[in-house]
Amino acid sequence: MPIEIKKYFSKSSLLTIIVITVICGGLFFSSVYGKSNDSDRAITWGVGVTLFLFIYLVISEIIDKKQHKSKLSTRSFRKIKKHFNFKVENINDYWGFKGVYKNYFIRLFFDNLYRGGRIGILIYYQQPKNNYGGVDIRLLDKINHKYEVNGMFKSYSRIYDTSHIRIFTNGWYNRRPIKVIKLIEEGISTLHSTNLKPISEIEVDELITNDKYIHTPLTETYEIK
Repeated sequence: MPIEIKKYFSKSSLLTIIVITVICGGLFFSSVYGKSNDSDRAITWGVGVTLFLFIYLVISEIIDKKQHKSKLSTRSFRKIKKHFNFKVENINDYWGFKGVYKNYFIRLFFDNLYRGGRIGILIYYQQPKNNYGGVDIRLLDKINHKYEVNGMFKSYSRIYDTSHIRIFTNGWYNRRPIKVIKLIEEGISTLHSTNLKPISEIEVDELITNDKYIHTPLTETYEIK
């Protein structure tokens, strides 16, 4: 794969694309051969479908990864940045916004790992502790149950993790600044109600140093060297 294209792929995403295209091409070959009993025709169609699907997925992957950064420059994201007085954050291939709002440290980013893209929001808080000094999972389970987002056509998800609320909002309609602002305001309101206190960026960095897979944006672009 050419160098200028290779940079848009992790080993896992490229392997996924190859596996998907080979399986689909094989299934299409079997279907055509089963109906026509013509191996030449089946091979032609199988290879054609494989190549078409491979090119389509490669282009989609490149577009999605470019958007991870480019979306931050769009009008809607600029409005969100201005409203919360966020700063641009760049760590290797990761791009997003960060800042403090109502004493809570927040990260916001465009998640390219999800096909079609979605907005990710992390609102950090002090880890609640149990009587043994560990994270109070029972308390977090109760909070998750209390503030669970229900509905067949729900437009966003909200999970109270060990150190932050993790909010994802899907679809272009739900990327509107007014929608994002409301989700952040509601999230902070629930933290006040549950007595989950703010935490500083420095303290968040310490948590990430100990376990980067729990406390960071779950995107393929975020990586700590």
